[in-house]
Amino acid sequence: MGIVLMSVLALLGIVFILNANPIFTIPTWMMVSMFIGGQDVTAALPIVAVAVAASAVGRYTLARYSGHLLDRYLPDKHKTSVRFIDKFLRDEKGMIWPFSISFLYALSPLPTNALFLVAGVGRFRLMLLLSGFFMGEFLSNMAYISMVNVALSPQNCLLFGLLGLVITVAIFIIDWKKVIKSLMERERKRHALAKRRM
Repeated sequence: MGIVLMSVLALLGIVFILNANPIFTIPTWMMVSMFIGGQDVTAALPIVAVAVAASAVGRYTLARYSGHLLDRYLPDKHKTSVRFIDKFLRDEKGMIWPFSISFLYALSPLPTNALFLVAGVGRFRLMLLLSGFFMGEFLSNMAYISMVNVALSPQNCLLFGLLGLVITVAIFIIDWKKVIKSLMERERKRHALAKRRM
């Protein structure tokens, strides 16, 4: 019993560290899949739940400290661009969109470190993001562990790490204010054209 408890605590510690890491990361489902070693995922449900909770705490930690660090070193134009996303979501989309974006992002196989790095710099509402993240991460972990048996190879680790890095850099260099305003203008024109046709 003591060995099992120590193993679970070690898993949670590793999951937390990987999710608090800003760049190279390994998906939680990979770590849990290795830990349960082919065991039926429904029997390992408590382990999946606590691993996802450790993942959420790691992402919260990432958002908090990255916000402070990048706020100091990131150029103002990039900070302004990222914070425009949060302003747009607050002004236009209410509370459901931050939750929905986080939920859908966590459902995907994409690394979520980019989302929480941006959330830290953009000063997003972390509790909304984390609630969506937890639900999406839990469901995706259950699905991936059930369907896929992936070996934790150096190639897989490198692939996920590089993918997370590319997404993070792309999010920071895009001029979100320009992109969002362009999309909104296109949507307004589409609605105006539809009204004229009616």
